[in-house]
Amino acid sequence: MRYIPDNDTLMAYIPNVVTAVEGEKDLFTKMQSHLEIAEAWLEANVVKYDDIHENESAMTYAKIIVADDAFRRAIPSLDVILTENGFGIVSNGNVAPASRDRINALLDGLQAMVDNSIEALDTILAGAVLKGTIFKGYEAQRMQEVTKNLFAKYRTDRPQIIAEEEQLAQRVLSFDVLTALRAYANASEYDHTLSVLSFNVKQFVIKTITGKMTPIEEKEETRRMVDWIRKHPTDFPDWEQSEAAKYWKDYTFKNDKKYGGYWL
Repeated sequence: MRYIPDNDTLMAYIPNVVTAVEGEKDLFTKMQSHLEIAEAWLEANVVKYDDIHENESAMTYAKIIVADDAFRRAIPSLDVILTENGFGIVSNGNVAPASRDRINALLDGLQAMVDNSIEALDTILAGAVLKGTIFKGYEAQRMQEVTKNLFAKYRTDRPQIIAEEEQLAQRVLSFDVLTALRAYANASEYDHTLSVLSFNVKQFVIKTITGKMTPIEEKEETRRMVDWIRKHPTDFPDWEQSEAAKYWKDYTFKNDKKYGGYWL
């Protein structure tokens, strides 16, 4: 194993563990199969070791992910042993067993740590983990007021978000503009024109994938996007020649205070 190779490394990321006495298996040995599964999961779903092994900060978060994910997987069986007479619970007269609520809180906390570490890893790698959309990190999930299991929700949402963004590119934004918005998601410098358009597109996408977009709102908000693009031709120089612009060739912008797309 390349992320958590020994018990000392594991113990650095798992707090409040009683040290094994002589002759007892250490936590690393007990969790070895879970650590292997966690490392394989990280490699398949988050990041490759070969892409980050020379980046100390990235490796730190990767180790947190592996250790906490493996610990979360192992918890249900750590205090259960199989005897010749069936399963038993490891107990100690000096240590009271934890309640189900505390165990559930621990499991939730470990999952939150895994999710937050994935987002931190994404930031370090400039959006290379939670990639492919106009949203940064778990922004789309937080806009839906999701607070738990963020990475799982990100994975569920991602295909829907990409499909909706590409539909907007085809009939409103153009693929050049969509590419610019996706790149801007992890940009280090602020761009007012892209920021305003990005905000409007994000609101549109979230309303659409959650079924909260009405036909009237859809019409008004797409027109607002087109108006903003046309108002900034130097920022979007290729839009008028795009396939998307053909849908709007008969639509002329009128700066009317009664219309939602009014700009000062």
